[in-house]
Amino acid sequence: MSSSFDLVKNVLDDLYKRIESVHNDQADQVIKNALASLFSQYRDLNKDTRTPVDYSDPAIRFGYVFRYVAAHSSYVRDICIHSLPINQLLGSDARVKVTCLGGGPGTELIGMIQACNRLERKKDLLFSLIDREDAWADTWENIDEELDAGFRVSTNFRAIDISSPFRLENLNGPFSSDIFVMSYFLSEIYAFRDACSSFFESLVQAMKSDAIVVNIDNGNQLFNSYADSIFTDSQFKLLKSENNTRLLPSSDEQKSSLGEYFDRFGYPKVEARAGFRIWSKR
Repeated sequence: MSSSFDLVKNVLDDLYKRIESVHNDQADQVIKNALASLFSQYRDLNKDTRTPVDYSDPAIRFGYVFRYVAAHSSYVRDICIHSLPINQLLGSDARVKVTCLGGGPGTELIGMIQACNRLERKKDLLFSLIDREDAWADTWENIDEELDAGFRVSTNFRAIDISSPFRLENLNGPFSSDIFVMSYFLSEIYAFRDACSSFFESLVQAMKSDAIVVNIDNGNQLFNSYADSIFTDSQFKLLKSENNTRLLPSSDEQKSSLGEYFDRFGYPKVEARAGFRIWSKR
């Protein structure tokens, strides 16, 4: 089974070729500028005046995948494995549907498939990836082959901006999932929470009983409280909660797998102070 860093390296190779074809020998500097831009924008996630990150730029996508995806996917994997209801569901013979909100970068997809491999899953897994940026769509098309999943993985990418009007009937599939996963998503949309409220109200009402929600984000209590305001006690049972806990990838994840990118672009994210919640729909 490929590690998260191994898989990220393969994705970065493809993205780098695209960037180099446009910027030639300036490709490395363009990527460094993109990494600096991401750092600056993520520092201001709590500011209502901020603008959304533009992931249509391949250099920004490279920067995000390089810096964050391996560590974040490892967090998803380990939290899901150690949650008994998710463990039992993924380890069962049932066909399982998963919806990943803000799932374009592939974090949740990688983490969930790795969790299934650890649990020796054999049955199908169906993913709906909802993300504003459709440029992510082809990044994870053959993810099951890359990860040697050992079971059939279906991915349905939906380019949807949840802050804009949407047709509820077009989301019956994603809203009927067994598991909903969000990794560092609510903090990214926090500044636009009023515009996103209609989407979450519809989602909460449409979710079936016993559906599981997993939310992982940075340890800022502002974002923990935002999550709690969506998945309220009246409609969800809180199964597990941490407000500011230290997360690390497991020992099989080695950042050195990034090879030359590690030498040229610095350290990817490894350790985090994070908050996470796991709920079950009542």
